[in-house]
Amino acid sequence: MSSSGRQSDTTLISNETVVDGTITFAGILEVEGRVNGNIAARDDEQAVVRIQQNGHVFGNVVAPLVVVNGTVTGNVTSSDHVELASHAVINGDVKYNLIEMMKGAQVNGRLVFADPASTTPMDEDSRRDLRAEELQ
Repeated sequence: MSSSGRQSDTTLISNETVVDGTITFAGILEVEGRVNGNIAARDDEQAVVRIQQNGHVFGNVVAPLVVVNGTVTGNVTSSDHVELASHAVINGDVKYNLIEMMKGAQVNGRLVFADPASTTPMDEDSRRDLRAEELQ
């Protein structure tokens, strides 16, 4: 474990990489490339998704901690904390417990507060959203 208490297992989707399909992960997922599909943390309270400035996700993102400085076209659901950096663009809804937005970040959708007691890393609404996306 790192000093922040988060798991140190890191998966990197590099700048020139395109992933088609659903990604289920534990630990840390760094997206510098493109993901055409949903991203979901396993039932891991320490999981982190970081979408870097050149990263693009076309699908829903579900994890306890989500940090965005790139583009997400889909919904973002976090049971813990969402950080939107200055180059973040979310074209969808953001469901969060705690949110931090830097000047320049964009959310083209709804911001929905979710009480942490009612939101787990993969709550039923998020599972339903992921299943619906996979069927399309």
